[in-house]
Amino acid sequence: MTEQIRLLTITEIHLHNKAEDCWVIRQGKVYDVTKFLGEHPGGEKAIANMAGKDITSIFEVIGHGDDAAAHLETFCIGHAFAGRTDAEIIAEVAKHNTESDCWIIFEGDIFDVSKFLDEHPGGREAILSNAGKDVTEIFKSVGHSEGAKEALKKFHIDKLPSPKPIIHPTHPTPKAEAKPESAAEKKSSTCIIQ
Repeated sequence: MTEQIRLLTITEIHLHNKAEDCWVIRQGKVYDVTKFLGEHPGGEKAIANMAGKDITSIFEVIGHGDDAAAHLETFCIGHAFAGRTDAEIIAEVAKHNTESDCWIIFEGDIFDVSKFLDEHPGGREAILSNAGKDVTEIFKSVGHSEGAKEALKKFHIDKLPSPKPIIHPTHPTPKAEAKPESAAEKKSSTCIIQ
């Protein structure tokens, strides 16, 4: 059985930015080093000052060796969205599709709208029916105002790495039904072998 990779947003990682709750990023992986701070040979403050941030370049500049890198791996809790493919991130967003954990993608940006469900003027079901999906097309087709786009910004948690948004239909496109053949068409296309 393959271990599930936990993808963490930059916003979530930045929240763990103090000695009592210290996460860092190195080469796209996220580490909870809170319990390691007191053991760090360079002192607790050296890591605590980088809490919630990417330590990749400083880790290399200081000259940490393979042993330090291997020890850091024991604190790995997941991967940052940064460095992940659109497909991986879209798959992660799709998992956040409930009332208590509701994410959407709009124009390539990812939003956690869980706390907005009851405030949505169109009703919570309008969002929940599209939870975990790219809502770009439906958002625009409903005619949301610039104010609605602006209000969405406070729920922003990350973005897809592609410079252009990848729009995935939120609803399947209805297939055109084949029209029934007329009696004349049936007769002319019938082949009788004797």
